[in-house]
Amino acid sequence: KELLRRAGSFRVGSGPAIVSTANAIREAKVFLEDAADIPGYNLRPDIEVAGLPYEILALGDINALNLPERSVLDGLGEEGYLLLVTEKAAAVVSIGCQGIFTGAQTLLQLMENGPDLPCLEIRDRPALQMRGVHLMLSCQTPTFAYLKSFIKRISRYKINTILLEYEDKFPYKSHPAIRHKDALTSEEISGLISEAQNRHIEIIPLVQWFAHVKYILKHEEYSYLREKPLDPYQFCPSNEQSFKLFTELASEVMAAHKDSKYFHIGGDETYHLGLCPVCHEKVERYGKSRFFVEAINKAADYIRESGKKPIIWDDQLAWFPEAVDSLQKDITVMYWDYNSGDTETVPFVKWENRVWFGQEALENIPTHIINTFKNYWGADGFPYTNLPFPYTRFYQDHGLQVICGSAKRPGACGLINIDDRITIPNIRGFAANAAANRTLGTVATSWPEAGGPLETTLHGVAATAEFAWAPEETRADFEYKFRRQFYGVETEALTQAIYLLGGSIQPWNAEKMERSTEEALALLRQVEPLISRNKGNYELLVLAGRMRMLFIEAVRLGGEIDESIIGRLDKSRWRMDKTIGNRGILSCSFESRDVAGLSLAVLIDTVNRIRNIREKIKLLKADIRNRYSEMVITSDIEEIIDRIFGEPDGKLKEYISQIEYFIAVRKLEQYWQCINQDFT
Repeated sequence: KELLRRAGSFRVGSGPAIVSTANAIREAKVFLEDAADIPGYNLRPDIEVAGLPYEILALGDINALNLPERSVLDGLGEEGYLLLVTEKAAAVVSIGCQGIFTGAQTLLQLMENGPDLPCLEIRDRPALQMRGVHLMLSCQTPTFAYLKSFIKRISRYKINTILLEYEDKFPYKSHPAIRHKDALTSEEISGLISEAQNRHIEIIPLVQWFAHVKYILKHEEYSYLREKPLDPYQFCPSNEQSFKLFTELASEVMAAHKDSKYFHIGGDETYHLGLCPVCHEKVERYGKSRFFVEAINKAADYIRESGKKPIIWDDQLAWFPEAVDSLQKDITVMYWDYNSGDTETVPFVKWENRVWFGQEALENIPTHIINTFKNYWGADGFPYTNLPFPYTRFYQDHGLQVICGSAKRPGACGLINIDDRITIPNIRGFAANAAANRTLGTVATSWPEAGGPLETTLHGVAATAEFAWAPEETRADFEYKFRRQFYGVETEALTQAIYLLGGSIQPWNAEKMERSTEEALALLRQVEPLISRNKGNYELLVLAGRMRMLFIEAVRLGGEIDESIIGRLDKSRWRMDKTIGNRGILSCSFESRDVAGLSLAVLIDTVNRIRNIREKIKLLKADIRNRYSEMVITSDIEEIIDRIFGEPDGKLKEYISQIEYFIAVRKLEQYWQCINQDFT
């Protein structure tokens, strides 16, 4: 990137003429649409067409510009651009329309700072060809309206790829039983594709082959395709009907995405590989690696014959690398790693979908696996000092194209919100690895069973776009630009709040999480008057903080009750006592034990505290429903709420039943003592 600043400025707000080449008319119309969303601009809707040896989008008098020779632009590539601002005009020029679009996003960002654009010259091009995000339509499925707006918003960051995993939200005609009642319609899918194409975003569809197919195999009519009879998680690949079903679903999705170059067939986390008798016999004969690779090659053949380039997840190739050279070389490997950050070394190695530290790696990872990967993991430093993202080079050394898969919403980040302490370093580190090894690019994955709704991933989306475009960018510079452009805030307090909200809440860390969440909420209150953009996103941060505080309160009270009351119950006697009536047996079982804190007053107070928390949970649920209804389909909102508060609220309800029974026993004792006081 080259930036040259000059004296003077160009005022856009007066409504200068829009000029573009004939090829860039679409980009000019999209620019006008996006400029209309920025307060203070009233650009003329008519577009003047100019004839030039390259593409242009300009505001004002292009004759006042010192336009370059074509040769100057050739080195910037299809997505690169030159942005010129003089006192009489502003223009984006490029050899291709994609470069016009990306340059227009930079121009729009300048316009967001006010109508007077500083005179300058920017030459810019991306480091990575693919800069993508993953969307999975389950658990917190976005509404169609939100999805469409999301595509528009992420294009502003120059994201050019969406990996779209439909699950049951595709309107399957060949197998309507699989189709969710809130699935997208064919017309809505066409609308999303059109919106993406207008913004130079390619949508890569994904239909799983092998695992993660509960949305299919949960239906009784497909249960005979399960690898494990009682678990709908995974297909049996030896059953030809499994492959037939996969191809029928994939063919419908590919028909809807006729212009996409790629098709992703999944293939990750095949935990049940080789469990059914037929598969087991094959695995015993020639091993899991060959068995897996042959099944993947078969699916890839079908995708290739349908005119698409196949992509798979990588992890099973790392688990079982023996047959990697048998994988067809035109299959692109999407290598995911959510543990490594933006450091030169890491203290662990990743294998079998977990990380191993030091001596435990030597003790638990098979020798032939260590021998295969040692030089990639870190050679002389293994197992204590290892290299991050080691499998990129491994796959490339075996002749495979690689797309790097970072995480903007990993499954391990906690139920309530994303942990950006993990995601942002991971995104930056993987982008640098992708650029250094000249991979196709990077796609940040998003697993909606964790974290908040899709809106909360925009911090990670912006990081993905920024570091895929310029991997050398520091995190500090990115965070400053993000909060300034996204929220209109310069203070670092907002970034601190976002990072303080990170962390999965557990009983053992609840006190620490409470302190950090309280600090985050205080910082968010501090910056609230300064927020001038994306106020709704800011409100989701505050809501996440409130959810965390109440979840922590429920967890801590539950732990206190378990330790001081429930843990002292003789459960066998308690169950029997409840069956035959509260005759004092339960209370008697405590007479010879420490009963501090078990007075009637303490028990009644505990029940009141539980009821108070449950009432707060009820009110917060209403706030969640209200806020999430703007962006998540209705049928998924209750599932989200239940996933977060179902277990703690259920426990609290059970505690009330147990403690109130104990209270009844105590009160019964008092009654007996009262009526017998003349005889004792």
